[in-house]
Amino acid sequence: MKHKPRAFTLVELLVVIGIIAVLIGILLPALSKAREQANIVKCMSNMKQLYTATLQYATVFNGYEMPAQAGSGGKEYWWWGTEILGKCFGVKVASGASAADIQIAAERIAKLLDCPSNDRDKFPGYDFTVDYTYNENLGGIRGQDPTNADYAKFQAWAFYKKRTKVPANVLVLTDAASNYPVFESGGGNSDDRFSILSELTWKKGEGGSPHRGKGNALFHDGSVRTIKVFNKVTRKGTITIGTDPGSAIPQSEYTDLDSWMIASPGHLSPPAPSETTNKLSDPKQCWIPGRELPF
Repeated sequence: MKHKPRAFTLVELLVVIGIIAVLIGILLPALSKAREQANIVKCMSNMKQLYTATLQYATVFNGYEMPAQAGSGGKEYWWWGTEILGKCFGVKVASGASAADIQIAAERIAKLLDCPSNDRDKFPGYDFTVDYTYNENLGGIRGQDPTNADYAKFQAWAFYKKRTKVPANVLVLTDAASNYPVFESGGGNSDDRFSILSELTWKKGEGGSPHRGKGNALFHDGSVRTIKVFNKVTRKGTITIGTDPGSAIPQSEYTDLDSWMIASPGHLSPPAPSETTNKLSDPKQCWIPGRELPF
C-alpha cells in the first residue's frame, strides 16, 4: 500500500525560516566586514600606485615633487589631470585635443582615483570622482609663477619642491570627504587639495574617513596607513564643522593627524592677505625631518 509523502506542517516551516533568518543575521555582519576590508585594500592599492606616480614624476622632472597644480590652463593641470598624473602613467593627449578626447583620457586616470567606500559626487565637468585630496605644500603653480594672481599669497609655502627636501613623515594624500561639492554654510566647495590640518578637519572638512570611521593616508615614505583622518565629534553645546572648536574638543578625538605632517615651514612667514596661508606660530607645527609618525 502506497503512502502519500508527508508535507511540512506550518510550525516546521516557520522553524526552518527562523533558522535561516538567524544564520543570515550571523553571516551578514561578517560579509559586510569582509567587503569593507576588501575596499580598504583596494583603496590602499590605489594610493600605492599614486605613490609610484610621484616617484615617476620626480624621475622625469629633475627630482621635483608632483605638484598639486602645474598650470593655470584648466583642470588637466591639477595633480589628477592628464598633464600631471596622466603623463606619469603614459596617458597621452595630443596637443589641441578635443574636450571629448581629454575626457576619455581622464576616465582612464580616474580608475586610480576611485575609493570604493567613498560616495563622493562627481567632479563638475568630468564624469568621474576624485576621491582623494592632495597636499598642496608639495607644490602648486600659485606658489611658483610670479605672474599668477595668487602668487603673493602662496609663494612662501607652495613653491615647487625637490623631493629630497621633503621629510618622510609628510602627508601626501588622504581619503577625501564624501560630501563634495557643497557642504560649508558659506557655500564653499570641498576640494582635491589641502594646505593645513584645519582644512582636513574643522575648517573645511576635506579629509574623510569612509572606512568605518577611518581613512587611508599616504605618507612621503610610501607607507599607507588606515587612521582617523577626520571624524565629526558630536558634543552638546559645541560646533564642530565650520567653527574652530578650540579647547572644547581635544584634537585627538577627531583626527590622528597633526600640522607637522602637512605644513611646510613657509606657513611661518609673515601672514599674507589670505586665509589660505593660515599662519602657524610654532615651528613645531611644520615639517620636522626624522620625526616618527604617532601611529
